[in-house]
Amino acid sequence: DWSSDVCSSDLILRQPLLQGFGTRLNDRTIRIARINTTAAREQYRSQLLDLVASVLNLYYGLVAANDELKARQRALEIARKFFDDTRKEIAAEAIPAIQLPRAGAEVSTRSQELLIAQANVRQQEILLKEAISHSEDPRLESAGVILVDRIGIPAADELPPLRQLVATAMAKRPDVAVSRYRDQTTEVN
Repeated sequence: DWSSDVCSSDLILRQPLLQGFGTRLNDRTIRIARINTTAAREQYRSQLLDLVASVLNLYYGLVAANDELKARQRALEIARKFFDDTRKEIAAEAIPAIQLPRAGAEVSTRSQELLIAQANVRQQEILLKEAISHSEDPRLESAGVILVDRIGIPAADELPPLRQLVATAMAKRPDVAVSRYRDQTTEVN
């Protein structure tokens, strides 16, 4: 007999329409992840630019050290010629023999400067090789660096105005872009 028992049931429907305020809030983490991905690319670009600039500075340091070595070699050659000429003039009795020690001292000084310049070139080569390869390789250590560039001063500077240079630099600097992306992430949060 079903009629004497009372059955009751409740039906409750919930609609989360306003919960989370729509898709804008729900896709917040996706937007933050996209911004962070772009920021990570800019950080990588910044690290790459720093590495390239460091290697270029080391390379041109080696170029400058090599130019210094060549100048010291020429100075030693001149000092030796002066020493030989002084000996000839002393033999011809054109100048007193007291001039010979001074010419010899000049050769010694120039020889020391040449040794220092050679050590500087070797040190610059080692630094450049270490920047290029962080692993120990006997073939790389024994190889010499062949310089193909020279440091030259242009005849005329054809640079844009300073304000334009600064604006271009600020637009292309990766660290400025990373800072901008961090600000965007903070705003989204």
